[in-house]
Amino acid sequence: MQIDTLKKITLLGLIFGIIANFLFHFLYEWTGDNVAVGLFAPINESVWEHGKLLTFPFLFYAVIEYFLSKPKDKVNYLATKFFIITIITILLPVLFYSYSGIIGQSFLFVDILIAIILIVISYILSYLFINNNYNFKHKYTIIAIGLILVLAYFVFTYSPPNIDLFIPSF
Repeated sequence: MQIDTLKKITLLGLIFGIIANFLFHFLYEWTGDNVAVGLFAPINESVWEHGKLLTFPFLFYAVIEYFLSKPKDKVNYLATKFFIITIITILLPVLFYSYSGIIGQSFLFVDILIAIILIVISYILSYLFINNNYNFKHKYTIIAIGLILVLAYFVFTYSPPNIDLFIPSF
């Protein structure tokens, strides 16, 4: 694949990611609290549920990108995407709780800025890994961790543990 093509696909993904992040935030409410939609879109204002705003638009676009880019190493492509969502899912609560813990409160502007920064990071990392043909050493382990994370989003949507990460805080 030509580098320019990958750049265009990545840029489209970045735009899609930012728009989808906004739309997914309200999707559950707009669909009348549809249970199926709640698996992919936040059902409350917890930090955990907001992780869906980064994860699922990224994964949905990864499917589109897959067909547009036709990667040669399909397993490594999946590993790349699951590695990124794992990193982003870890970074979101770390950044949120770090700044809000230091300041003593959260600010919507900063929360939105963190989301945008993480979306940009996810697409930059994706581009760099794919463009440089980065070959993950433990592809299947990364994919398994990513699938467990997606499953955790589904399970904890309607059966969350009673810890701060899952309690609405916004």
